[in-house]
Amino acid sequence: MNLPEFYFMTEINLEWNDERLRWKPEDYNGLEKVRIPCEKIWLPDIVLYN
Repeated sequence: MNLPEFYFMTEINLEWNDERLRWKPEDYNGLEKVRIPCEKIWLPDIVLYN
């Protein structure tokens, strides 16, 4: 059987907002921005099934 090849590309964007994790500058002497190295940020494992 000679079947054609099929390529599929997709992009998935996930966003998670948790109100309990909001940054409040007034709690940190007005500090509004914090730089954190990407290797220090936890990312959830995402598994997609077809």
